[in-house]
Amino acid sequence: MKYIEIKASAATTATESRVLKIEEDASSFVEAEFILDVTAAATEVGDTLNVFIDFSPDGGSTWVNAIHFTEVLGNGGAKRELAKINANTGLATATAPLNIAADAASGAVRNISLFENLRYRAVIADAGTDNASFTYSLKAVYR
Repeated sequence: MKYIEIKASAATTATESRVLKIEEDASSFVEAEFILDVTAAATEVGDTLNVFIDFSPDGGSTWVNAIHFTEVLGNGGAKRELAKINANTGLATATAPLNIAADAASGAVRNISLFENLRYRAVIADAGTDNASFTYSLKAVYR
């Protein structure tokens, strides 16, 4: 088991991303759980936070979106979400090809292989009054 702090809790006012490399061979892990912990979302309903988890099978040239946490609204208050990827499950939509150039829908998880290169993206949209701020952390547990 490996615990990773992807983003420490902090107030965030702008779009950001971070690339991490898992130290061990990711193929030795069967599943990963990601926890998004929003402790403050107290601006306007039109302000939004979208958090994504991406994996790269080729060292960072190509990224595949695996998780899109449910969109957080500016007046949504505190919330905690868990998303789990099981590499043995396969794609949830096995009947249709996966468009790897597109992000998953809000609240969706794509069960894909776990790769050493991990990226999180947080996209913050402001309703127009320049006060969007979300305090959140992001953690992962690989098993």
